Formats: sequence, structure tokens, C-alpha cells
Amino acid sequence: MVITYQPSKYFSNDSHNLSLVMKKNTNRDKLTQLFLVTALKTSLGSKYEWGNSISNKKIQSDIVMLPINSDRLPDYQLMNEYIKVLQKIIIKAVVEWKDQKIKATRKVVSKNNVD
Repeated sequence: MVITYQPSKYFSNDSHNLSLVMKKNTNRDKLTQLFLVTALKTSLGSKYEWGNSISNKKIQSDIVMLPINSDRLPDYQLMNEYIKVLQKIIIKAVVEWKDQKIKATRKVVSKNNVD
């Protein structure tokens, strides 16, 4: 099962494709939707496969766990902030990895210049 975020309207001629759209535009931002895509994939990914493909009828009874706020409604702000934090962690890890590669390259270059 593949679940993706589509920033614009999605069209398909395949009967096994579904388009899930948030009813309200207020929380329909990219980061929140990336969180929702991950929650859907985590919750439903092992349930549906080629022999048991997802359908609009089947998904109606599925349950996807989401963080909630004090009003017991989905906490879209938390979802958005969570993805922002993950992005920062990933960027930091990539920068650290790149710094290590640069350091190793400089070490090799300086060693070759000495020989």
C-alpha cells in the first residue's frame, strides 16, 4: 500500500486509488498532512495489500490514532510542530554526517600531500 501527500488535486483511473481530503482548509497545510500520511501508513499499511486492497467502503470502519488536544479534537498544531522538529533533527544529522565526510576527505588529502 502506498500513501503519499499530494499538494494539488489528484486524478487516477485506477479503482484502487483513494483520495482523502480534509473537510476544512484551516489545518490543511503540508506538514500536518505529512503527519497524517505517516499515521495512515503506520495504522493501515500492514492491513491492506495486493490481495486485500483498500477501498472507500473498507476504510470507513478503520481507526487511525491521532494526538488530541484538550477539547478531544485532533491536535493539528502538535502534528505540524512534530514534523518541524523531525525536519530539524534530520537536517542536523545530515550536516554532522557531511562534516565528518569533509573532515575525512581533508585528512586523506593532507596525508597524500605529505607523502
